[in-house]
Amino acid sequence: MSEPTKRTLEHIELIEHDLAPMFEVKLVVVVEGYGDDDEETATAAGWLFNLLHLASEGFDIKTGAREFMRSMISTGETRVHLCKIEQVEA
Repeated sequence: MSEPTKRTLEHIELIEHDLAPMFEVKLVVVVEGYGDDDEETATAAGWLFNLLHLASEGFDIKTGAREFMRSMISTGETRVHLCKIEQVEA
């Protein structure tokens, strides 16, 4: 098992790890009238997180997942090699 390697290039950190590729997925999601009262779920990321959380708890998310898929358009997917340090650190 190889260890991740990190090299700093100015304010950008290069990450390489053959067992855990990272991807950036660009989506356009219409969140019309969803989560108006709760700012945390009023975003596409909040909506998707809630769906995944409910699925992980064993709930049927068929309707919500279908609506999310109808609301999204994929504009691209890229393998990520360069990440800003702020996005890497937990």
